[in-house]
Amino acid sequence: MIADYFQYSNLLANLLYIVAVLFLILRMYFNTISSNFFCIENNFIITWFVIPLIIMMPFSYSSLNYYASPDYYYYRHLVSTAVSISCFGIISFVLGLFFSNKLRLTNQNTHKLILLSSRVFWFGFNNWFLRIIFISILFLNFLYLLIITGVNFGSGRSFAMENTGLRPVINTLLVVIGYYIIYSYSYAIEKNRIRYYMFSVIFLIMAMFFGTRSSIIMPIIFIVFLKFFVDDKKINLLSSMKIFFISFILIYLALFISNFRNDSSGLLLMGLLYGNNYSDLRDFAWVLYGWNGEFLLGKTQLAGILSFIPSSFSDFRQNWSWGVFSTTINGLDSSVHPGLRAGYFGESYINFGIFGVFLIGFLSGFFVGKYNQVLAHFLKNKDRFLTIRIYALGSIFLSVLSCFAITAGFFSIYVLLVIFVLFGVLRALLISK
Repeated sequence: MIADYFQYSNLLANLLYIVAVLFLILRMYFNTISSNFFCIENNFIITWFVIPLIIMMPFSYSSLNYYASPDYYYYRHLVSTAVSISCFGIISFVLGLFFSNKLRLTNQNTHKLILLSSRVFWFGFNNWFLRIIFISILFLNFLYLLIITGVNFGSGRSFAMENTGLRPVINTLLVVIGYYIIYSYSYAIEKNRIRYYMFSVIFLIMAMFFGTRSSIIMPIIFIVFLKFFVDDKKINLLSSMKIFFISFILIYLALFISNFRNDSSGLLLMGLLYGNNYSDLRDFAWVLYGWNGEFLLGKTQLAGILSFIPSSFSDFRQNWSWGVFSTTINGLDSSVHPGLRAGYFGESYINFGIFGVFLIGFLSGFFVGKYNQVLAHFLKNKDRFLTIRIYALGSIFLSVLSCFAITAGFFSIYVLLVIFVLFGVLRALLISK
């Protein structure tokens, strides 16, 4: 790996990487001393940047990537370009965070809207009747896929790709499962009863069946941060050991899912470092290899925004959705491959170049910083229950924000809008009674 790194990396990529790492360390240290290491901002940084980009960078140069992507030798020279672009995006993100501290736009109306949203989602996701209904729907889908169709555990997403008629249903379930994991765990923390954790376990097992990183690993990272945050844990030797242990469990879980999905019996560590769980930089380089160099000027992003229209009814979406574009330019079958994962900044670069990377990075940093300020505002009340609910709502906010960078997930925004309206109407009806 070391020899591959020195052979294929370049000075620009390494300099930008060092600057990006220093910027992230500086910002995370600032959050630690001013608030809490486990704040919503650091949550976002670790989920989207530290794990898939900063930690995985050295391994993206290794020849061992060939085992997961046989075409790797053709595009490995572009990994340094993918690293440079991604690190520039991270630097832009941190600049947006610092700018958010200087410009204060939040007001009482913003706080009221966030408070109302937290109450609506808390009501819906923790309503026993609605929860049982959703578990029943999940269980019926689980039985159908596992017993009737014979889908292997961890391959539900692959089955959905091969059966377009079921794809919207399974994608919707994947969106909702992640939030049920978070809100069920949040409810258990608030009530402080062991029996309430069973719902998180049930939803987690169901999510593992479908086998996607976003529906499993990200919610678990979120609830780990939530637990430490509401307990106001500071970074020390004990908490560091706990974080390391929990991180190890998460790594094992991610590889466990990957091995089932790919029918692989390889080493777990190999699967983590060189498999498809965190292949953002490698896939970004692959996209750059197949791309003709002409900026798309928002085509894939518009196709993502139009995801409420089925692809069968839209030639534009059939041609320009990110999943289709990123696979077809490299000769992959878009009907069975969900698309190449180009990280947080890949799609913005393909559409608008380095300006697009700066814009999505800076705006993401600005809005994440703003939500962190809102959470700090509610913390002043020293209401533990309110803190849990606002932090849980942050999972939805950060998910929506990331959809503007990675528009393959934009469909989830429409699912959330429908859920919000449904929960809001039901809550209003119960209050009126």
